[in-house]
Amino acid sequence: MPDSISIARVAVLRVGRDEGGKPDPAVPDVVMAQCLDALPEAIFVLNPTGKTVFFNRAAYRYFGPGIDWSRSPEERDHLFHPDDRGPRREARERALKQGLRTRHSVRAVRIDYAPRWQSVELTPLFDRNAMIIGAVVRMTDIHEQRDRRSPAD
Repeated sequence: MPDSISIARVAVLRVGRDEGGKPDPAVPDVVMAQCLDALPEAIFVLNPTGKTVFFNRAAYRYFGPGIDWSRSPEERDHLFHPDDRGPRREARERALKQGLRTRHSVRAVRIDYAPRWQSVELTPLFDRNAMIIGAVVRMTDIHEQRDRRSPAD
């Protein structure tokens, strides 16, 4: 089954065409942003250094308006549980250097300061020359699923 990012990409490819069926370079960015805003998961697009260059509406709702996304990834570490900061940073750096898709779990601190478990999937983006130009990060709330798996006290 395709994931939500793949579905958004197909929507862009279908909508972002002119009358002759050729790609319309003005449409895809706008359509992609609208598709990503419609997704329930928090979506971030990173540049090659790990800085956030785009985030969708779900990410804004989760973390709130007070986050300066233009800052370096290390300056946003406070958004994550202290025990998860190192592994999160290592996974991001490995994916951006090696071009490998990674998946891990972290506790992200919500706008109400409650840490919740998130499944994080980082997918590198490549240009036509196979050079890494950034990554798409998808965060899905898995807090309730993890609580159900935890042994009862």
